[in-house]
Amino acid sequence: MKFQTLMESISLDFPIQYAANEENSMNITNIEFLDGTQEAFQYGTLYFGHYAQVNEHELPPQCMLAVRFPDADMEMQGNVAFVPEDALYMVFNRCKKMILDRAGIEDLIAELCSQTAGKDLQSLLNFASVRLSNSFIVLDASYKVLATSTVFPITDTLWAGILERGYCTYEFTRSVAQLPGIADMPDKDDAYVVTCQASPIRKLYSKIIHRNKQAGCLVMLEQESQISSLHIEIMPHLSRAVAEMFSHNPAFHMADGSEYENLLYDMLIGAGEKDIHGRIIAANMQFDKTMCALCVQNSRYLGQMHMRSHVSERLKKVLPGTHLVLYEECIAALVPLGDQLQLEADRINQLTTFAHSAFARVGISDSFTDVLKFTKYFAQARQALSLSERIGNASSVCLYERYSFFDLLHRSPHQQLGAYCHPALGRLNRYDQQHETDLYHTLRVYLDQGGNLKRTAEALYIHRNSLAYCLARIREVAAVDLDDQEIRFLLAVAYRIDCFQGMG
Repeated sequence: MKFQTLMESISLDFPIQYAANEENSMNITNIEFLDGTQEAFQYGTLYFGHYAQVNEHELPPQCMLAVRFPDADMEMQGNVAFVPEDALYMVFNRCKKMILDRAGIEDLIAELCSQTAGKDLQSLLNFASVRLSNSFIVLDASYKVLATSTVFPITDTLWAGILERGYCTYEFTRSVAQLPGIADMPDKDDAYVVTCQASPIRKLYSKIIHRNKQAGCLVMLEQESQISSLHIEIMPHLSRAVAEMFSHNPAFHMADGSEYENLLYDMLIGAGEKDIHGRIIAANMQFDKTMCALCVQNSRYLGQMHMRSHVSERLKKVLPGTHLVLYEECIAALVPLGDQLQLEADRINQLTTFAHSAFARVGISDSFTDVLKFTKYFAQARQALSLSERIGNASSVCLYERYSFFDLLHRSPHQQLGAYCHPALGRLNRYDQQHETDLYHTLRVYLDQGGNLKRTAEALYIHRNSLAYCLARIREVAAVDLDDQEIRFLLAVAYRIDCFQGMG
């Protein structure tokens, strides 16, 4: 406790005069009477004595001196206070109690900080509950219950219902937001006493500030003991300890830990649709009519910090309004599309440029309209990246719609896929091996080019007459009619099966 803080408190009850010099003020940890034995004064000690005992030119660094009548005009320098003689011992005892109380508070704060190492959130809250004799609850930015102390039973009907449900209702959050002073609270972790009609007990409320933004709130219920100055002083420190634990929680590893990011993460780890739907209504979250999901992975390993800060921040600039969260070493993102049916070509081009410069790969799902299906469509985006690698086409941006057929193959019994290949491909492969030709590849390019002779010849770097000869040999060797649209479709499917099995 600093000298000025102590004097401000003492002056409320005793007629003292004091001067404080903050530059020369040390934290007071001890208190002594001047008895003539002190050979040197300690900076962390507050000395008490009579004015006649000291040389005014060699005062202790911090002292309170008894005089018969304190005079506002007395010359004072440094950290010194004058107290009436008849109040000296009472002031001494009061100061001693305050300094000891302060030491106890600082010890408690240190213990709180130590609880963040290797402990979970509930353990921290239980420790605080035992030391401060009340129940604590941590809510995230979407008013979902993250943890609660279990030392004392929570008997308040409103809060017991919130804990059973796992989140606050929209009606509750709206009524809280309308309470006097709540809406105007700054983004600081100062403690505020809150009362509302829905619950008869008072609450102590502190914002949890994580990466300079509110990521949730800490609530203490006034059940076992009345809210005191100790609670109000300790609450911000407990809130900071919770924020420190958020840093070790994957749910808060991304941008700002907002209610949207938390919601996405909970969907990814398996939260039920009923719970998610209730939280969306409770927090009055808004989503676009159409959306798509992205999966962003590092194309080269540059560490989680690169993904968390560099990649995520740049992605938000490329696709404004995107919500994203770090999940299993990749970024899961929800992209608003407005009234568009799919991600526009210009934005895909921007994503391609972004992916190259950020050393990333981006999978894009089909579009969807129900945010509750986000996990399903994120899986699509992730699968697009996986399948593109499997077939040897590791593009920087992969649309699931181009790999959906390969996903169908992936979900089929692999040992049976060969049975669905058109026999013409096997004939061409055997012929190529025996005669050192490349008819198998020629037919594939021809089909990829939609049967267009000019484009096929250019892709193969051969003359159109040479291509015509090759196609004639293919018709003869494979015994197929390339003019039959159905045959061309079956051959294209067979090539994709071969490609999926690593044969094409």
